[in-house]
Amino acid sequence: MEAGPARLLALANVSQLQAEPCGPPTAGALAAALERHGPFPPFHRRLLRFVLGGLPRRGAHEQQQQQQDDQLCELAVERQQQRKRRRSRDGDAAPQQLLPPGAGAAAAAAGSSLAGDSLCGSSDDGTDVLGMSPFASCVDLQAYRAVLQQQRAAREAESAAAAAAAAPRRAGPLRAALAWLMRLARGAARHVSPQGEGSNDSTLGERLLNLATSVPFVLVGMHSLRSGTPSRRHFGASFVATGVIAALYHGTSGAARRVLRKADYWSIAYTSCVLRAASGLRAPAPLAVAAALITPLRPTLVTGANLAAIEARYLLSALRHSHLRAFFGAHLGVAVAGVGCFLLEDVLVLEMGLPPVAHALWHSLSAAALGLIGPLLSHCHAAEALLLLEGVQATVAAA
Repeated sequence: MEAGPARLLALANVSQLQAEPCGPPTAGALAAALERHGPFPPFHRRLLRFVLGGLPRRGAHEQQQQQQDDQLCELAVERQQQRKRRRSRDGDAAPQQLLPPGAGAAAAAAGSSLAGDSLCGSSDDGTDVLGMSPFASCVDLQAYRAVLQQQRAAREAESAAAAAAAAPRRAGPLRAALAWLMRLARGAARHVSPQGEGSNDSTLGERLLNLATSVPFVLVGMHSLRSGTPSRRHFGASFVATGVIAALYHGTSGAARRVLRKADYWSIAYTSCVLRAASGLRAPAPLAVAAALITPLRPTLVTGANLAAIEARYLLSALRHSHLRAFFGAHLGVAVAGVGCFLLEDVLVLEMGLPPVAHALWHSLSAAALGLIGPLLSHCHAAEALLLLEGVQATVAAA
C-alpha cells in the first residue's frame, strides 16, 4: 500500500514525538518549532491542508487510517497531559481547555481538546488547525468546525439582539408627524421675536407704574367700543385686549413673562392692522396674510408699517379738511414723544441715569396718540356713509 505525503508526514511527526524526552523543551527545540510552524507554512503542509480538507473518506483503508489518526491524537493528548501535570507540580495553573465533540475516547476521558494542543491553531474556520497540526483526523476537524460555527452563530445572535434592543423603536406615522411638528415648533421658537423677559420692570416701583399706565389702553378701547361703527368697535376690542395683555406682562415673571412679552408685541401689531383697516386703508388679502405670517418674526416691523400708513392717511385728510388739522397736530406731537420714549428707553435709563419712567410714559403717550385718531375714524366713517348715501340716491334715481 503506497503511503501519501500526509501519511508520511504524520509518521515522521510520530517518530519525532516518541523520540522527544518528556522534560521541558529546550531553547533550540522551541526555535526549531517556531521555524517549522511559522506564519508561512511550507509546501508539504499546504498540501496536507488540501488533502485533509475534503469530505471524510470511506472504506476499509479509510477506516484503518482513521484509527491510526485517532491513535496519533491520543498520543498528542497524553503528551499534553504530561505537560499539564508537570506545570501543576511547579505551581502553574493550567488553562481551561475546550473539548470539541468527536476528538476520540481517550481525549474525552482526559478532558482535553485539539484546540488546547500547542501544535493546533484556533481560527474560527479550523484552517489553522489543518495547517499546524497533523494529529487531527478529518472527522475531528469537521466536528471542530461545527462547534466553532455554532459559537459564532450564538455570538452573532447575541450581538443582533443587543443591537435591536439598543436601537430606537421605529415610530408610527402619527408619532413621526408629531415629532416633526415638535422639531418645527422648537426651530420656530428660536426665531420668534421678541426674546427674553425685558428689562423694564427691574424695581417694584417701576413695575407698579407700568401696571398703572396700562389702564389707559383699556379706557381708550372701551370708549371706541361705545361707537356705532363696526370697524371702531373692532379696534376698541383689540385695544382693550392689548391693555390687558400689557398688564399681565408687567405683573408676571419667569417663563410666563417671556410668553406674555411676545403676546404684548403681537397684540400691538394686530391692533395696528385693525386701526389701519378702520381708517379706510384696507389691504389686499395676500398682503394681509403676509403681515400675519411676518408678525411672530418681526412684530415691530408690521406695527411700524401700519402706523406709517395711518399717519400718511391722517396727514392727507388733515390737508384736505381743516377741522382735522388741530387733532392731527396734537396726535403727531404725542406720537413722536411716545415713540421716542420707546426707542430711547435703554439710553435714558441705563446710560443717562434718568428715573425708570420711560416705559410708563410710552404707555400713556401711545394711548393718548391712538385716542386722538378718533376724529380721523369719525371722518372716515362719515365719508363712507356719504358715499353710501350717494350710491343709494344714484340707484333710486336710475330706477
